[in-house]
Amino acid sequence: MFAADYPFESVEEAGHFIDNVPLEEEVRQAICSETAARVLKLPRG
Repeated sequence: MFAADYPFESVEEAGHFIDNVPLEEEVRQAICSETAARVLKLPRG
């Protein structure tokens, strides 16, 4: 799961990082949402 802790990290900087770090798209999706959805049993769309 991906997060940024205010005020210790800039949310904009964290967003730019995750959007631009060289990852396969399925890995990026797992980090950004799929893992949380699975662990928390949230609906996926």
